[in-house]
Amino acid sequence: MSDGASGPPDELPDPSLPPAPAHTAAGQEQLFAIRRDWARLLTCIEGRNTAELVLTGTAARLVEDFRQVLHERQSPSHNSNIRALSILVYWCGADTAISERDVHDLARIGPSLKAKTVCQFLRDRNLLLQDPDLHRDVDLTWIETTLAALPELLADEVGQWVKVIRSRGRHHGEVRGYAGIRPYLASLQPVHTAWAEAGVLSLREVTRHHIEAAVDGRSGRARRQLAVALRSLFKALKRERVVFRDPAQHLPVGNPTGIPKPVPSDLLASALQQTKTPLGRLIIVLTAVHAVPVHELRTILARA
Repeated sequence: MSDGASGPPDELPDPSLPPAPAHTAAGQEQLFAIRRDWARLLTCIEGRNTAELVLTGTAARLVEDFRQVLHERQSPSHNSNIRALSILVYWCGADTAISERDVHDLARIGPSLKAKTVCQFLRDRNLLLQDPDLHRDVDLTWIETTLAALPELLADEVGQWVKVIRSRGRHHGEVRGYAGIRPYLASLQPVHTAWAEAGVLSLREVTRHHIEAAVDGRSGRARRQLAVALRSLFKALKRERVVFRDPAQHLPVGNPTGIPKPVPSDLLASALQQTKTPLGRLIIVLTAVHAVPVHELRTILARA
């Protein structure tokens, strides 16, 4: 027998199943939002067909409607979705909205149960009480956690920078998403932490020496990203009048040493004489004269 809707509402409940609590009637508001523990119910119905759950007429019709929707969509998780909704409406009823948190909690405990499709179905029928915490931007959550780890004043100043590049400052500009902000804040995080440990509790105390020390020893992409982040941070906060000066102004974004100088001709000639193969001589010329990067050399060697 396939997993599906229950029998008629006047069917006697199975005494081995825990009786469903009194359901909230339509139009009745919930007094206390207590997070349910689905473990006990799932233990009782493990391995059993959800057709044994005695549903109200409204709940049974809702499950049957869901079955038809899944059939039309040819859903690969048909039984898992039907089972999840059947358990939900058995325990919570179908006359009022079901908490989105309950759907996800149930699916998390029951490994074969699904949440996404059930939530979508209930939402389309205005029967889902959405939980904002389930829709929080993961990058925003990371940013907030990172800021919370800083001293209060420093966290507030960096938070002002985040608002500016989210185009919520005094001067509106292009809006950058939290996913785009996160890599730059990640490069700033160890710098801010080091400053805080050194007793710098406000970005107003940061000097040019602090900036140069922060980028010192870094190279390549890591240095560019940190330099861009520092310039953006202090430029935005100066414009917002959070800091009085911009110590990162004119900070070089690229490698401060500039373009590598070619190898002196006498050393180059000696190296070429000691190299026996034409490919070896070519590599010496490309690296010593033209400063071809390593990844391009690998491409040349692969095609040689």
